[in-house]
Formats: sequence, C-alpha cells, structure tokens
Amino acid sequence: MKNFKKLTALLLLVSTLLFSFAACADNGSKDDNNDGETETTEVKIATLNGPTTIGVLGILKGDVTKDSTNKYTYDQIYAAADAFAPALLRNEINAAIIPANAAATLYKNSGGKIQVAAVNNLGVLYILEKGESIKSVADLKNKTIVATGAGTTPQYSLEYILKANGLKIGEDVNVEYKSEAAEVLAALKQGTADIAMLPQPAATKATKAVEGVRIALDLNAEWAKTGENAALVTGVLVVNTQFAKENPKAVETLLKDYEASCALVVSDLDKIAEYVVEFGIGGIDNAGLAKLAVPLCNIKFMAGEEMKNAVSGYLKVLFESNPASIGGEMPADSFYYTK
Repeated sequence: MKNFKKLTALLLLVSTLLFSFAACADNGSKDDNNDGETETTEVKIATLNGPTTIGVLGILKGDVTKDSTNKYTYDQIYAAADAFAPALLRNEINAAIIPANAAATLYKNSGGKIQVAAVNNLGVLYILEKGESIKSVADLKNKTIVATGAGTTPQYSLEYILKANGLKIGEDVNVEYKSEAAEVLAALKQGTADIAMLPQPAATKATKAVEGVRIALDLNAEWAKTGENAALVTGVLVVNTQFAKENPKAVETLLKDYEASCALVVSDLDKIAEYVVEFGIGGIDNAGLAKLAVPLCNIKFMAGEEMKNAVSGYLKVLFESNPASIGGEMPADSFYYTK
C-alpha cells in the first residue's frame, strides 16, 4: 500500500513537471508561433510614381524579401502623397516613401505621428543645355533657365546652389518656371530655351527627345560642393510612429530589407530597368532609357545618425528659404528614427 502511494505521488510529480515545461514552451517569444516558426509582421507600404520608388522595387517585387520576417503589401503607386497621408497617420499604412520636406510638414501637422527612418535617394535635379557653354554654375551668369517646381523644393534648391556660387535669381540669373516638364521640353524643342532644369527621369528623356541637348550640371554634385549642408535629399522612408513603437523588430527588418533593395539598383540594373518600365515610373516605357536614367537618380540608403545629419542639413536650407516648405519650423529630434 505504501509503495502504491509512493508511485502515485511520483506520477503526480512527473505530470506536474511536464505540464510546467509545456506551459513554458507556450509562453515563449512573441516572435515564435506554436509550431516553433517565426511569425511574420505585415508591413503595408505606400510610394509615389517617381525616382523615390526605384529604391523600393526590390521589396515590391520580392527580390530581397525571400527570407524576411516581414510580409510587405501595397495597393498602388500613388500620384501624390495627399492620397495616402491620412491612412499613414491612422496606421492603416505603416511605411511610406515621400519627399523629405513633405515628411517634415506631415510630422508637424500631425503632432509627430510619423518618423523618418531612412534616406531613399539624393538629388535628381539637372541643368540641361542645348550647346556646350555651361561647364560650371558660374557659367549660368546672365543666362535664362526654364524650369519646373516654382514654390517647391526645386526652386529652393536652385536658389541655394546659385547663392553658394555668388549668383542671385533676378539679378545674375533669370528663371522662367513652367507648370510641368512637358512645357520645358517643348521650349527646348521649339528653340525658345537653350538651358533648362529638370528632374530625373524627365532630364534623360529630354536628352533623347531633343537633338543637341545634354546634361550640363548635376545639382546633387553641386550641392555637395557647398560643404555645410552637403546632401541634397529628395526622398525618405517614413514609418508610422505608433507602428514603430509597437513593432521595433519589424522596423529593423524593414530597414535591412530596404537597404538590400537600394543595393539591388546598383547590382542588377537590368532587372531594375525592367521593373521601372513595368511600374511606369516617370513615364519611362523602355528599358534602354531606364538604364540611362536610373543611375542618375542617386539612389542612396542612409539610416541612423548619418540619415539624421543629412536630412536635418537639407531641411535647414529649405527652412531658411521658406519656413512653410517644411511645416513652419525645424523638426524635433523625435522626428528621426535612429534606433
């Protein structure tokens, strides 16, 4: 009888221990599901039709996400950030690629509901010339430039570079602004303009559409020569602040995947050129033209302190030109996701 009681007690103890081990296994990391497989986090992305999308094509097409713990989704390539900004602020869209100044404005107007996590690409503005006279910014003196972007970042960028080279719009250089790139192209074709400023890929398209037109100056390179604010930042990757706070591992993975996607632009230009045509980015309809334009879009991944220094320096220039262009004030440190 005593032996039976001891056996019963031993079995009870073993059962208790087995139950405890099972409970411990069930209460493991949130990154593991009940089958021991890593759980995935859905990350919904929004992006715009233009050079800023080129760096994310490797994610959208799945080239760099085969082993990712994130599952990326997107609805469409948008024409304007206004179309998806409300969903981004509501965390229905978790990440987006938008212009740097638009990110600063959205951060200010939303009370900090987004953060910039990475630089996507640098300057895409170029000075074109029908001729061979423009070799430096100084050569623009007493010239007329036909351009797009009045009252927006292209205007402020051009003014900054001219000023850094001792030139002032309205006195040393005349600028005639058109509403869209097609009007600038028409002026070059008709011979009513010999010098123009256009972004990529419109700049490359112009060199193929108008005989004798060449790229004379890369404003990204000219900006870098100015020293203090040595990065002309076009696009940035932003994340919803709430999403980033609740899903730090997913954001870490996003940045890793995004860096790999940007690297793909250099390592497999042929593939990226095909994707540019597939998505209709910038109206490019053939891979040959895409292969010429994509390297000039200055796809550049930056995160952490490097990103913060580049973006803050760029926003400082815009703020000094027109405070309203970045929301009326320089963003606080919380604008930058540097974890």
